[in-house]
Formats: sequence, structure tokens, C-alpha cells
Amino acid sequence: MTLSSIALIGVPAAAADEQQATAEQNTAAKPSVIINEVYAGNTKAAGDPDSKRCDWAELKNTGSTDVDVKGWGIYDSGKKAKKHYTIGTSEVTNTDTVIKAGGYLVAYIDPDKAKPAKTCDAAPDMKVSSIKSDNLIVTILATSNCDDKNASTKFNDSATRLTLQDSDDNVVADAVFDFSGDNAKTISGDTGTKIKVSYASSQYYRPANEIGANPSDLSVKSVTGSDKGAGAAASSDSGVISGSNVTDDEAENNASKALDWQVEHDKDSAELFYSTYTAQLSSKRKGMEAEGKTWNYRDILAQFITMHNKNSNVLLIWSGDWPAYSSNSDKYYVILAGEGFDSTDEAWNWCKANNYGPNDCMSIDLQ
Repeated sequence: MTLSSIALIGVPAAAADEQQATAEQNTAAKPSVIINEVYAGNTKAAGDPDSKRCDWAELKNTGSTDVDVKGWGIYDSGKKAKKHYTIGTSEVTNTDTVIKAGGYLVAYIDPDKAKPAKTCDAAPDMKVSSIKSDNLIVTILATSNCDDKNASTKFNDSATRLTLQDSDDNVVADAVFDFSGDNAKTISGDTGTKIKVSYASSQYYRPANEIGANPSDLSVKSVTGSDKGAGAAASSDSGVISGSNVTDDEAENNASKALDWQVEHDKDSAELFYSTYTAQLSSKRKGMEAEGKTWNYRDILAQFITMHNKNSNVLLIWSGDWPAYSSNSDKYYVILAGEGFDSTDEAWNWCKANNYGPNDCMSIDLQ
């Protein structure tokens, strides 16, 4: 056995009643004890107290008080070796389990007495840690939801749908990710594991800068064994997992609800243009034949987000809500510039200055 990637778990691996008090003390003190050095594949260096050459890990107490690490676990998280070794048992040989303040302890790990790491099937708890808005790279903190805090969860499904929702459960991003093979994660311990995923422009349903404004307000819904649609996110960032689209029906449903949410969100701002002019940039409805394609909800939303990324004042309205469009029996999602003008000429000058032609930009007030 050769240690590959290890972690120190400051909770007793055994659950004996007599260790409970020690467990509580050790858990509180855990942040002060670190893995200082690891010697793997020991064939030449000094052995343990029984002269047996073992891999070893040197622990350091960086705190100001002594810490007893009896019952703590050293977890080997390498790709092949998934083992757990308990300090203070025959699995880990050492003469004392108390590390003095500022002191060290060398734990010799006996490969012949290793125990398989405990696992559970409970889905991990997940929350958004941070968002990089440029291309919607989301860092998710996943923590173990196992009853036994020494157990870990394998996050290795090849079709895990991760849906980001706001505080009202509205979907803001949705994609299916492959966590199998090299993308697999082991979720263990209270500190959790960070997972970075990226959503392509077809996989989020609000402007990226708005999604990233308050990441702590977002929740993560995880569903394994999900159906995939076509397309995948592309990211140049190392360690970021790209996702496939959800199915067309699910994406279209997400986009339809997102359009309705955006219309309601922008209604108060649009009321300013009862008494002044703004510029209309687009009017589209589902099934409309225009610009060489048949428009669906995803196309309409994508156009709005693209324009919003260019100009954050852009608004989305439903023509049926405003008197200016009452003469037209067909109703449309309308994109407005969100800029106020005193005259139609001023609005048209704005259109020209922003490279919009007469077929793409027109002056309007909403009365």
C-alpha cells in the first residue's frame, strides 16, 4: 500500500461510548492539527516501533494547547486505495496520541490492518459558494449528509442534473454533468468538497451578472440518472466540469417560465415610459417565422440576454400589458432599450449611435 492523497478526519472512527467526551474535545480542536509531512512507499527509512517499515504521516499541532488525536482517522483518498486508518489502534502505530502544543506526532500506518472507508448512499448537501459571471462558472460546496460523519459519499454518476434556483424556486441555470471517471468526487467530512461546473449560454435563464450578484440566495437541486439533450458547455478553466443541455422540452419549459419572470420583474421599470419615449429593439413570439428561423422560447430569451449583456438597461415586456400595442391582436415579447428620450428623433439618434438599423430599432412610448 502506498498513500496517495490523504486527509485527516478529527472525529473518532469508532463510536464507543467511552470516546464520546474525547470526540467532542477533538472535534473542537481539529483546526489546529494539520498533516505536516507524508512519507509514502517506505522501503528504506526507519520503521515503526516494531521495526516494520510502513508509510507514515507526520501530524503537527499548530495550536496553543495539547490535543489528543486518539480515535481520529487518516483517510487515504487515492483513486485505488479507499482506506481509513484509526489513530490509537493497531492500524496506526505510535507510542502516544497526545500532541503537545506546537509539537509533532508520527503516525505509522500498517497496510495489513487497513479498514475499507465507510460509505453511504445519502445525497450530499449542496450550496453555491461563488459564481464567476463571465462564463457562468459556479463553485458548489458539497458536504456529507451521512449519519456517520466518518462515512463518505461517492459523487460519480454520469448524468447528474444540477439545477440552480432562486429563493422562490425559479430556475436560473440547468444542465446535466458527467461525474464519472476522472470527474468523480468523494464527499466526506464537515468541511466539504468544492465542485466547479460551467453552464453554457443555452443553459442559464437570466443574465449571468444577475445570477452571480447574490450567489448565497441560490439553491442547488441534484438529480442523478437524468436525460441529456444536445450540446455541452465549454470552459478553458482547469478543473471545471462542463455540462450537457437538459432535454429540449425541459429547456423550453425553463425558458417560458424565465420569460414570464423577467416580464414581471421589469414591469415597474417599464412604467417610466408611459410619459417619455424609449426604443423598441425586438418583438417576438413563439412560432414566429423571422430572420430565417422559427422562434421558440429559448431563442427569445437568448436574444434578450444577449442584448442585456450589451446594455444592462434593456427591459422585457409583454405587449398585451401595454396600451401602445392594443390594436394588434397578436401578442409579443418586446425588448426595450430602457433608455428614456424626450422625442422620437432623440430615440432614433440613439438607435443609430448603437448600430441598430430602422428595421431593428424604433421609437415608442407605452401609452
